[in-house]
Amino acid sequence: MFRRRIRKRPVFLCAVLFIVSGLLFTGCIPISRAYTSEEKKAFLEEAKTILSDYFSQEYPGAVIQEIQEEPAISGPDDSGDLQYVLTSAASGQFRWQNETYRFAVNTETGEIFTSVHEKEITDRLREKLIQGFHLKVSESAVIRCNVYYLPCQNLLPENGSPFENLFPEGKNAEALLQDILEDPEEYQVSLSLQYKGQKLLPENLEQEPPFPSLFYASLYHISEEHAF
Repeated sequence: MFRRRIRKRPVFLCAVLFIVSGLLFTGCIPISRAYTSEEKKAFLEEAKTILSDYFSQEYPGAVIQEIQEEPAISGPDDSGDLQYVLTSAASGQFRWQNETYRFAVNTETGEIFTSVHEKEITDRLREKLIQGFHLKVSESAVIRCNVYYLPCQNLLPENGSPFENLFPEGKNAEALLQDILEDPEEYQVSLSLQYKGQKLLPENLEQEPPFPSLFYASLYHISEEHAF
């Protein structure tokens, strides 16, 4: 197995967020909310209006299946419970042309992010990584690919992290791919692959990152007699 770490901060951030999420899920951290149910309802209706207007033009027939607010932690109240406040972000899922996609929307700016191009971008990033190691694309498979759009951290200023595999609307997959490959200030990529083929040689693994936004990569080699 080849494993290469270029930056450790994002991996650490993901681990912290995973632990906090687990504590919240299991009830180990008490939760209270500083906003009312009426405020939440009004916020989600605003988000739905923005999405519906956009989907009617770009994804005719799309149906919002799930939508929720993305709250931020403002700090503990007098009793020690964590206080949550509404941010400008809502997220969820929508159905379009018999496929289900994820979305996020910024109600302040009207920006919309979706996973519509996720598969195409993931496949192209796999090709770039394998080609960078001079291996055969046809003998590789994606285990995990996470693309983080860094500017959307501003949607969750208190405790947020970049949305995973959600891309700004308004560009096709090819234009988004070029942005991802060329702009490490806006995108960071974590990619893990399985590889079935020739024995991995040291010269295969001692390569510079094939694109600057790649901050973590791992390559698992499996024997010829096993399928992916």
